[in-house]
Amino acid sequence: MSSCWPRPFRACCSRTARTDPLTTVRGALFRWSPAFLQRRSAGLAALAVIVLTVVCAVRFDALHRTASDRSIVLVLATVVVLVAGASLGWPAARRVCVLGVVLVWLPLVVIAPSFAWCSVPVLVVLHAALGVRAATAVSVIVVVAAAVSVPRLTTVRDPGLLIGCLLAGVVLVTALAALRSALIERGRLLRDLVAARSRVLVAERQASALAARQEVAAELHDTVVQSAAGALFLVEAAERTAPSLSPAGLEARIALRAALADARGLVDRLERDGSEDLELVTALRAVATGAGATLHVSGDAQPIGPEATHALVRIAQTAVANAVRHARASTIVLALHRGERCASVTVSDDGRGFAPDAEVTAGPDGGHGLAIIRRRVALLGGTLTIDTAPGAGTSLTATIPMEDR
Repeated sequence: MSSCWPRPFRACCSRTARTDPLTTVRGALFRWSPAFLQRRSAGLAALAVIVLTVVCAVRFDALHRTASDRSIVLVLATVVVLVAGASLGWPAARRVCVLGVVLVWLPLVVIAPSFAWCSVPVLVVLHAALGVRAATAVSVIVVVAAAVSVPRLTTVRDPGLLIGCLLAGVVLVTALAALRSALIERGRLLRDLVAARSRVLVAERQASALAARQEVAAELHDTVVQSAAGALFLVEAAERTAPSLSPAGLEARIALRAALADARGLVDRLERDGSEDLELVTALRAVATGAGATLHVSGDAQPIGPEATHALVRIAQTAVANAVRHARASTIVLALHRGERCASVTVSDDGRGFAPDAEVTAGPDGGHGLAIIRRRVALLGGTLTIDTAPGAGTSLTATIPMEDR
């Protein structure tokens, strides 16, 4: 029916409905009340113990001014109030305070049966502060003491009153224990659900990353690998037809074979799901051997995690490749150090070096290596140190914190 009204009026009505104060207050109450009560149940029950104890003490003092045990009752009631108040202001000692309340309340209810009305909040305090089994065991004692004391309020012997109090107490204790067990089970199910959701998210991210890697692998195979294979085929054909190749041709053939092997290895690694954990020393030894470098290993031989391993191997590959292609180094030293909290890879060479403040522009002709190294280190929260100068060689150290094991 609202469609027959003008549009501004309908919009005004809809805004009013959305911002209705009663609806907002009701939603806030339903949203926050259960959580508030769950967090403050122990405090509210302790406050109820204090209030009921004070009321019972005032009532006892008014009705039994001439009783011989009047002073003892008032002292015990005061101690109950003080200990219950301490549980409010001292949450760290809540269990001790709750046990103190019970120990003082038991003789109090035996002397003055009217304090049995405090048994219900005492039971709630017990179950809010102690474990299910301990709270249930102590609750049985509280119920028996209250059930025995209540019939003494009347002058008529009534076994039904004792039985009724016992049954009511048993039902209440059973309900509290069942409720707490259900809440504990609910918490466990929620934790399992959160853990399962986290595993699903991790699996989805891994599947997405695998799909992206496979797409990159396919592009590399169809472009770089095919081009390198074609160029190598042409060089080898020229070698078969010509009497002998020039030194530059021989170097080109060697370089093309190495590039083709590297590209195919990269495609193979991208196609995998990355579940196998690459052994770091073995991988770095292969990198050093392929470039004619020297490898030094120090520190504890402990696993550092697949992501850190992968990053360190790629950083070493890129740094060694830069030393060979750009720095034209004759000596390259690759060092791995594994400490208690981090692992580092250092690549040192005696090449041309470069100005560390010089801006390197990445483009189709190169310049991506150092930027990629910086990104890998930053993603894992590590640090990168470069010590170089024109004509003085280069020393690059990448330090990455170890993953939680």
